[in-house]
Amino acid sequence: NNETADDYCRVICRYDSYRIIRCRDEIQFILQRRVGGRHKWPWRALAYVVCEAHLPAVLQRGSLDVPHGLFEVWYAATGDDLGTNTDPSD
Repeated sequence: NNETADDYCRVICRYDSYRIIRCRDEIQFILQRRVGGRHKWPWRALAYVVCEAHLPAVLQRGSLDVPHGLFEVWYAATGDDLGTNTDPSD
């Protein structure tokens, strides 16, 4: 299904109106924010990351205004490796 749909199957974690997904080709991670209203494809990309180890820096980038809760949810979902898993096919 479409990466910007509510029911996209490769969601890693979600917090409030933000989520992190793996792209359909399994080559990158995408930070998304949900837009309001009844859009057919409500999720919009904020950042793309090829290596999961770079997600913490992206999540803490002030210009994206990502709530800290998303980092906590992502960390809980990925375990104690703190993003050292760089192979998106795992």
